[in-house]
Parts: sequence; C-alpha cells; structure tokens
Amino acid sequence: MEDQPPKGYLIATFTVHDQATFQQYVEAEGHLAANFNGRAILLTGKYRTPDHLIPWPNDHQLNFLYFSLSYS
Repeated sequence: MEDQPPKGYLIATFTVHDQATFQQYVEAEGHLAANFNGRAILLTGKYRTPDHLIPWPNDHQLNFLYFSLSYS
C-alpha cells in the first residue's frame, strides 16, 4: 500500500466592508480553486463573519495553488 499525501485545507476568515466586492472575490476564488482541484465552501461564521474552507485531495495540489502566479 502506497503512502498517500495528506489532504490539504485552506481556511480563511474575512471581515467584509463591501459586500459587492466580496461577492466578486468569492466567485473568482471559487473558479481558481476548482482549476487546482479544490472546492471552495463558504461557511457562515459564528458572528456573521464569512469563512472559507477549501479542501484539496492532497497538500501538493494546495501548494500548487498557493505558490501559483494565478493566486498572487
């Protein structure tokens, strides 16, 4: 049995001052995550702070996104 790399997770918490601009970010980020085999999940925070959880099949794919020119 081969060792599988661990799953990768990106967790982000936001303070939103402009809902329209934040919605544009959410849409762009979801497409970018999908391009790197991730899946963006928008969660409602405990105090109405939006949180993102983006799981990846493994941490290598998360690193490809994080260090890509598309993400910077």
